[in-house]
Amino acid sequence: MSMNTFCHEDGSEVFIQQDDERMEDALASFWADQWKCKITRFPKLFALDGYCEKHDRIRAWVELRMRTCPSQEYPTVIINLDKFDFIRSVARHFGIPGIFVVGYTDQTGFIDLCEISERSIETLVRRDKNEGRNEFVVHVPTERLHLTAWNSQGDNP
Repeated sequence: MSMNTFCHEDGSEVFIQQDDERMEDALASFWADQWKCKITRFPKLFALDGYCEKHDRIRAWVELRMRTCPSQEYPTVIINLDKFDFIRSVARHFGIPGIFVVGYTDQTGFIDLCEISERSIETLVRRDKNEGRNEFVVHVPTERLHLTAWNSQGDNP
């Protein structure tokens, strides 16, 4: 698995795996086809992954997440609390949805984060990014996602 290294303004490293980026691009492409829109990605390290555009208007802000497990393996999917709050704030400010799109090995789904009023917040130590750092996360219930079948290997209808 190849990694690109980028730095935050404070000089701390951010790791972006090219496989993750490729899978998020496939996920964005799948939903762009489903929604008959164009999903444009923001530059790396921007607070959001992108936006959905249709008829020359931004219709939704988009955050993409790839999981390496089936959709029913865990009852929730996590999103960083700062990102969760930022997406909801921008969505409310512009009056358009803030969509959290999640791809699993068997299904993909989405939810407008503004639909989530109850939050399960906890401190989590992330060890999957080679940096044992603490962060606050929000648990989004998988059962609240609008799920549809898809093949994470790109063999979709």
